[in-house]
Amino acid sequence: MIALLLFASLSLGGPQVQPAPLHASIEDPVQEGPDAKTIKAAVEALGVAFAKDTETPERLAGIEAAVGVPCTEVARALGKFGLKDKDSEVVGAALLVLGKMDVPEALDQLTSFHKKDRRLKKDEALLALTLKAIAWRGDVSTIGILSEDIFTDASKDVLRARILGLGRIRSTESVEALISVMKSAARNKVQPFMDDLSMSLTILTGVDQGKNQDRWIAWWNENKHELEVSAEQPEIDKLMQKKWDHFWGIKRPDERGEKREERGGDGS
Repeated sequence: MIALLLFASLSLGGPQVQPAPLHASIEDPVQEGPDAKTIKAAVEALGVAFAKDTETPERLAGIEAAVGVPCTEVARALGKFGLKDKDSEVVGAALLVLGKMDVPEALDQLTSFHKKDRRLKKDEALLALTLKAIAWRGDVSTIGILSEDIFTDASKDVLRARILGLGRIRSTESVEALISVMKSAARNKVQPFMDDLSMSLTILTGVDQGKNQDRWIAWWNENKHELEVSAEQPEIDKLMQKKWDHFWGIKRPDERGEKREERGGDGS
């Protein structure tokens, strides 16, 4: 079942491919600290999985096995084998695993792939998935990647990945970048994305100015010098939270179920 979740198709609007989704319990933190023997075995297993003439299921299984071994060596091997594979399903799976692997080398592999792989210039679905994988880490160093040339991308899904990706980086720099997005193009280009811009800004600040560009810009001008973005996401409107969680594949406990447990009954 894990394999089905990990490698199921994602409809991102690109005509060429349907790579793996950036969810499948990605919100669960990967445990760190594998020993040298485990690391060596994982790297060797990836080498075997990607040996000449292996089939896609074998390569996917090798990537899936790497999930439990977060370290520099495995991240590097995923970049060497998975991200350079010709099969878009395999590349998508490698992006997913690197996105959730909380080691610096994983982010290095993702940003290098974004910078160098020529497929991303033509394949908007793969670009959107790459940006989501990079954004998952919430690293301030990636703000430039997420905000560059934001309205030159043809794909709506790429733009959404950039805008909502900025919302994952809990920094005043992200807020400033999102406000700059509002100012960077004509109103008719920005307005279709105001729902996403507003959601990212609200996630970061706890403030909700709706889909009105002028109100957001006025709010920024009044508050930019004193603004502090908290490390934890503030509580927001439940519908907005649901939309946010859906985009990122985050599964939260069933609140109704929790309340029933607290009452000591089944709610009937």
